[in-house]
Amino acid sequence: MSKKLFHKVQPTAPEDKVSVPKRFAFGIGNFTDHMGTDTLMGNANPIFNITLHMDPRLLGVALAIIRLWDAITDPIVGALSDNARTRWGRRRPFMFFGAISAGLTFPLIWFVPGGLSSFNVFLWFTIFAILFFTCQTFFTVPWHALGSELTPDYNERTRLMEMRAYMGKAVGIICPWTYAFTQLPIWGGNTMVGARWMGVIIGIILIISGLLPVIFLAERFYKKAGQQQKISILRSIGMTLKNGPFMMMVAITFFNTLGGRTVNHLGFYIGLYYLFGGDKMKQGILAGVGGNVAFVIGLCSVFLLNRLSLRIGKRKTLAVCLILLILSGLAKWLFYVPGNPWLSLIVLLFTVPSVTGFWLLITSINADICDHDELTTGLRREGAISAVFSWISKLSISATAVLAGFVLAVTGYQSASGAEQSAGVIDAMRWWFYIIPSASAVIALALLWWFPITEARAREIRRILEERRGKL
Repeated sequence: MSKKLFHKVQPTAPEDKVSVPKRFAFGIGNFTDHMGTDTLMGNANPIFNITLHMDPRLLGVALAIIRLWDAITDPIVGALSDNARTRWGRRRPFMFFGAISAGLTFPLIWFVPGGLSSFNVFLWFTIFAILFFTCQTFFTVPWHALGSELTPDYNERTRLMEMRAYMGKAVGIICPWTYAFTQLPIWGGNTMVGARWMGVIIGIILIISGLLPVIFLAERFYKKAGQQQKISILRSIGMTLKNGPFMMMVAITFFNTLGGRTVNHLGFYIGLYYLFGGDKMKQGILAGVGGNVAFVIGLCSVFLLNRLSLRIGKRKTLAVCLILLILSGLAKWLFYVPGNPWLSLIVLLFTVPSVTGFWLLITSINADICDHDELTTGLRREGAISAVFSWISKLSISATAVLAGFVLAVTGYQSASGAEQSAGVIDAMRWWFYIIPSASAVIALALLWWFPITEARAREIRRILEERRGKL
């Protein structure tokens, strides 16, 4: 069995290796990709609802409009980038513009004039957030595409994404502190002064982290891409949706995230009412400690799962991640114990490696899908594939957000009742929270069984492509 599961790591040719400095230059782009978004989403309610008193219904509408607009612009920018023919390449000119413009527009979101009505605050937030996300898209979509172009080697692609994952963990540990930054005494008790400085500082970070990959990275496949025909946006989207492995990976991603995003919010309620009997302070401490533990587990998971993928391939390692997610349901039953709530941290040993490993591998697999796409279409379309994947993912996130509210309502939860919920409410939450992610992961695992791009197939595709158009 071990001979079938594990194999000797295939060596990477020297010309296919991406140096550590270049991996860093690519990975740090994750700050421009996520830091603005995570800060905005994390501070929307504390700043615009609590501080500026925007109607929460208007805030919900604004966030929905922003995410919908963000999803629409992705395939447009992807097609524009694929069709670009400049002396600097297809990706870097867009990334240059996107990094600078995103850094300049992000602070504007927080410079809300005083004395505005709730509706006018809504207009300010919506307009400038849309402007920021539009600018950011001009960086993120080409940056994702560039990641698929930096090396043609099956394993080196995962090593590259390992660095990106480390940077993502750094973003994840910084962003939760941004609201605390707005509450520092130096702002004289004025949250909006702190919010504006927060916006300026993060804007500067977005520019610097976005320009580093522009300056230090080259587009390996541009020589081939520069000779191919340009295709329209609609045709590009249609070609992408006809790519079998791509659509299968989209389905796997959807079911992997469906369960978690639909019921993850129930974890807070279960911790507060089931483990701590309504004690918010104890639940807050557990959540804080859990966040730190998850960060450490996440870093270790990136390192270990990358090494595992070298020995058994990406598809099998992805299966390991899904199996961990399935087992997390059982772990929740065993370790969510009211008498000893700290046991619940053990569940993180299942959920964190599952989520971390999934996104580490999925980005590397998308590069292999781009090779498969070239095999069938003759075109290098990393921009379109990255953009359509992002587009569908964002629409899925919006759908699960609606489902999340529905699930909470179905349990019978009443916020006014506090810890004194009706009989069966907490048990209903536990059933949803424990079972749905595992059931969803079972479907994703079944789909993964039929995913056609194994390591052997990926290497065969590369061989055929290089025989057809030469090495790049």
